Amino acid sequence: MTDTFGVWITPHGKQAVMLYRVGTSDWNTISSVMAPHDEYALPADLTGWAADIGSHVGSVAIALALDNPGVRVLAVEPVPDNARLLRANVAGNELSDRITVIENAAGLLDPVTIWWGYRGNESAEHHAYIGNNSIAYEHGGEISHEETVYPNPVTLSDLVAMAGEPLAWVKIDAEGAEWDVLRSAGLADVLHLTGEYHPVRGHRRSDLAGLLDATHDVVYPDPPKGVDPEMGPGPFVAVRR
Repeated sequence: MTDTFGVWITPHGKQAVMLYRVGTSDWNTISSVMAPHDEYALPADLTGWAADIGSHVGSVAIALALDNPGVRVLAVEPVPDNARLLRANVAGNELSDRITVIENAAGLLDPVTIWWGYRGNESAEHHAYIGNNSIAYEHGGEISHEETVYPNPVTLSDLVAMAGEPLAWVKIDAEGAEWDVLRSAGLADVLHLTGEYHPVRGHRRSDLAGLLDATHDVVYPDPPKGVDPEMGPGPFVAVRR
């Protein structure tokens, strides 16, 4: 894939220069965040620490940091080539002092195997850098792909420890890893959580209740048109009580 640069405007009006791969879903993924009505409703009055789990090439982490000068971000990304572009984008937007890149998987499984670099048809190759996405799950891993194994995945507790304080805002969109991440200790130290749930390994939206209801009030915005709300994938927002 060929790398090129594009210029976007963050949800709250700052300019971001992003390196992305031509012929992949990178442009769409960045554009879904760099918009006035962005996918995750990024705030503009945030301070403290935030985490971006499933950071891809950094659109959420970078928009969050540019729009919130008082915030620092832990950006977790397991796909090696995504992490390469993530680091380049953090440096290119002069945010290396406020965004920490963590090239690792997230969750409780040990080890975690990340599928990426899908090959074999146009759709797979377009989504080649969306680790462990539905294309991979639907094919049971049989579609041609690369694999990266992480023996010590990062947990919410690890991220809280790195920050040294509760996390003010966390986004998780990790193509199925959310179920393991939300089972890990540390959830009580997340004040605001936004993300997407995925119907992998038999999970449904109702499973979020068992993970979040004890500590957070949960809202489920409308899923994309034509998507069954219970089956997903779909968005959720959780706020610590």
